[in-house]
Amino acid sequence: MRPSGKQATRAGCRDGTRDPRCGGCAEFLEFLLIARTDARAVESLDCALERASLYREAGADVLFVEAPETEQEIEAIAESLRGTPLLFNWAEGGKTPPVSLELRI
Repeated sequence: MRPSGKQATRAGCRDGTRDPRCGGCAEFLEFLLIARTDARAVESLDCALERASLYREAGADVLFVEAPETEQEIEAIAESLRGTPLLFNWAEGGKTPPVSLELRI
C-alpha cells in the first residue's frame, strides 16, 4: 500500500484543489472521482477511515471503504464520512455482511 498522504495528493490538481475554475482542472469538469481504500482488510477500520478522510480533503467526489466486516462497521463508516457520497458493495461469500435496505444509513 502507498503512504496515505502520497496517495491522497494525487486526487486533486497540482495545487491540491479540485476547483473547476483553475487552469489545471479543465479535464475534471465532467469527471467523477471515486476514491477506494482497501486498508480495512490489511490494516484496520480506523486506518481506512483516516485514508478516506484524506481522500475527501483531496477532493474525492465519492468514497469507497472496501471490506467492512460487520453491520456496526458499515454504520461507523457512514457516520464518520457523513456528508460525502459513499459506495458500498456486497458479494456472496465476501467479508461484508448483507445489509437490509431498511437500515437507511
